[in-house]
Amino acid sequence: MRRRSGKLADDLSLLMALDQGDLPTAEKLKEQIFAKSPGIARGEGLVMRFPTYLRGYFALKSGRAEEAIADFKEALRHRPPVWDLDPLEDCLANAYLELGQLNEAVAEYERILKLNPNYPLAQYHLGQAYERQGQMGQARAAYLRFLEIWKEADPDLPQMIAAKERAIGRP
Repeated sequence: MRRRSGKLADDLSLLMALDQGDLPTAEKLKEQIFAKSPGIARGEGLVMRFPTYLRGYFALKSGRAEEAIADFKEALRHRPPVWDLDPLEDCLANAYLELGQLNEAVAEYERILKLNPNYPLAQYHLGQAYERQGQMGQARAAYLRFLEIWKEADPDLPQMIAAKERAIGRP
């Protein structure tokens, strides 16, 4: 599939439809976003991480786990765009966590944290993976590290509340 010159609003609408479980709307948006085009627009070939991520996210939310994992692995082969705040480096790890493949999730989060030890959501999700494995000591350490990394974040964020409850026993 070739990606047409995309509109950020279309991409975000697709993500929202998937998060809301609205697969018919997501399918229509996916068709619009990935409609065949006569060629790749100038510079488009260099920014393939996000379109590949979108395909993977669509597959994941559509129940096609193997396809999603393959798409996320492919997305990580592409460099992230320098203009985007979220490099999507954790897409594969998040998919593993959502699918309950906890050993793979832990390994992938640890890979990410070697690249960037201050990646807060990777640290938080690592805590979740450890917790689901029953490794409470490691989970607590991951949550404490997350709280340290993101100490300036809004304390009312759901992740902050959950991490405090799990790490220190209070919201």
